[in-house]
Amino acid sequence: GTLTTEAEVRYFNELDKPVLILDAYHPLFHGDTVVINNVEGARSATEYLIERCSCCPGYIRANTQFPNLRERCEGFYNAIRAAGYHSSQAIVHDVIASTDNACADMLDIIDRKEPLAHAYFCDNDEIAIGAVQAFRQRGISIPEDISIVGFDNMSYSSYVSPPLTSINVPKSYMGRVAAERMLEIIKDELHYPIKIEINTDLVIRKSVK
Repeated sequence: GTLTTEAEVRYFNELDKPVLILDAYHPLFHGDTVVINNVEGARSATEYLIERCSCCPGYIRANTQFPNLRERCEGFYNAIRAAGYHSSQAIVHDVIASTDNACADMLDIIDRKEPLAHAYFCDNDEIAIGAVQAFRQRGISIPEDISIVGFDNMSYSSYVSPPLTSINVPKSYMGRVAAERMLEIIKDELHYPIKIEINTDLVIRKSVK
């Protein structure tokens, strides 16, 4: 349900059947949701960059925002402010959220000689991998010159060069929790909607100095 719209939420609210939305929370939704803790995941990734690189990290974000990404943005800024940096110190680039498009957008940014950070938190692994490809094409070494952390820990993230440090989302566990909750709802005629938030963890690989 990551990209669930308000119109779809209203439709689900009118159904006379139990509905659970996975990986998205909407205040207007009357049913149950199972989501990840995006804020804390992004915060921990950013804190790791600050600790390892001793600088204010930059942020490579998707140019189209939805609730999960807005929460990751919140976690990023929470971390840099807690470390004593001002929000304006973070170098931010907006890119299209796919590997090929993120690569093309970052190539444009590099070629325009826009300021670059020494470390970046990225909204997801696709953006992070696209950025790594762009930096390498322009002779910028990862992690020697720039460190990068992604989000989602997609299966291919460990196979790129260098292997990507990323925030792991326990996808199978989320699915099991959602299925178990749906069974509870089906069996119990009286229930109160709940929001279940699942924590993430940082998977350290080779993309951070």
